[in-house]
Amino acid sequence: MAAEASETVCTKVTGHSVLVSWVSSVCQTARGYGVDPVPLLIASGLDARLLHIPDARYPVAGVRRLWDGLIQATGDPLFGLTVGKEIQAPALQGLGLAMISCGSLSDLMMIMVRYCKIISTTMNISFDHPPDLKGTKLVLRSDGGAEPMNSARLAVLAFIYRQACSLSQHLVRPLSVTLSLGVNSDAARLDDYFRVPVNLGCEKDSISFAYEDTIEPYAGANRQLMDINAAVVGRYLNRLNNMDIADRVDMLIREELQTGEPRLCTVADLLHLSPRTLQRRLREEGHSFNGLLDKARYEMAHDLLMHSDLSITEIGFRLGFSDLSNFIRACHRWFGCSPVKHRENSLLISV
Repeated sequence: MAAEASETVCTKVTGHSVLVSWVSSVCQTARGYGVDPVPLLIASGLDARLLHIPDARYPVAGVRRLWDGLIQATGDPLFGLTVGKEIQAPALQGLGLAMISCGSLSDLMMIMVRYCKIISTTMNISFDHPPDLKGTKLVLRSDGGAEPMNSARLAVLAFIYRQACSLSQHLVRPLSVTLSLGVNSDAARLDDYFRVPVNLGCEKDSISFAYEDTIEPYAGANRQLMDINAAVVGRYLNRLNNMDIADRVDMLIREELQTGEPRLCTVADLLHLSPRTLQRRLREEGHSFNGLLDKARYEMAHDLLMHSDLSITEIGFRLGFSDLSNFIRACHRWFGCSPVKHRENSLLISV
């Protein structure tokens, strides 16, 4: 991951996002199923041209739609497992290079804990040291929902396990693997890959390794190379974390609109802030939560009225209006006319 290229792209990132090179690897896996991912990218609202810009980023909402489309197209509910088995570490740019040059499984896990948000800003990986476990547990979770079948988390767990075996140059057997997938999932396939009985229907997605496996030194370790790449990745992550709060709130509002009217307390919770702190930080940037919500609704209303054949009632519902009359009043404020008239005017302009 070149620092200069990363900086150029990061200035354009808004809201929660996913590294394009990760998505590119997901798409490459789909091709192995005989599925062309490009139409699914487009249908998910993602620009396929960005696949050639590894350090670029896609919005999380679009990537989650892509996962859904790929699972349906491949017919494989455990498509995420295959992604984790096949993705190559160098595809993750500096993050992958830091991983393959690390000195032990302990280093590998620490890199994933510190820098997992390079892959997705909604991803969280943390250590857990339960008293009854003679080893180390990694726990994965996602902010603001998850992909169908928790595909991204499953892919990351499978990827971490594969790197653990590859870098140690011998089979490493986990102490345990827990997944929040339903108990009707293909347990035998999961057991076969992780080489232990996988516990399904659990509260957390996790993988645990024995202490002796975590401290075993890797023959291919290169501390200098690991530190150089980790520094580059760290600078990239700092730029992601320093996004304007208004941009992050705007993205979350648009995601929340898919299920109902966004609430200040909900968005604040997703950002790990109190509602009062969120309001203060927005004021410091010259914004308000209600103003960002109104702006998002305005832009989405115009887009849906102009580019879709959805009914006025359904568009109002998609924008979080429980009462159609409130949507109509908002359209008069935004466009100076009713939603029906704005659609007619937009069609005349397009002709």
